[in-house]
Amino acid sequence: MNLKNILIALLVLSLFIETTIFSFPFIFAFSILLYILFPDARTVFSVFAASLLIDVLKAAPPGVSALAIFITLLAIDLYRRVFEIKDYKIMLLIICAFSFAYAKFASYTDNLIVYLVIFGGFGLLFAYFHKKKLLW
Repeated sequence: MNLKNILIALLVLSLFIETTIFSFPFIFAFSILLYILFPDARTVFSVFAASLLIDVLKAAPPGVSALAIFITLLAIDLYRRVFEIKDYKIMLLIICAFSFAYAKFASYTDNLIVYLVIFGGFGLLFAYFHKKKLLW
C-alpha cells in the first residue's frame, strides 16, 4: 500500500474521529497534506467528497468545508509557484496555520495550545522518521 492510499484511508477514518471523538479539523489538515504531496485530480475529488461528507455529518451547510478547503488549496498553489515546498517543517507550519484559521471559522476548538501540541507531535514524528530514513 502506497502513501497516497494510506492518506486517503486516514481521510476517511478521520470523518468518524472528527464527528464522534475529538472536535479537531482532521479532514481539513489531511486534505491539505494530501494535496501538498499529491496535487492531482484524484486528490481533489477525494478531498471534495470527504468535505461534503463532513458537512453532512456535522449538520453544516453542504459545501462550506469544501469551499474553505479549495480556497486554502488555491493559496497553497500560489505559494508553491513562488517558493518550493520541500521541508516538512514548512508544510506543518502551513497546515497548522490554515487549520487554526479554519477552526475559528467553522466552530471547532480554537485553543492554540491544542494545535501546537498536535502539530508539534506530528513534527516530532516526521523528524524521527526523516532522520531514520523511513519516510519517503
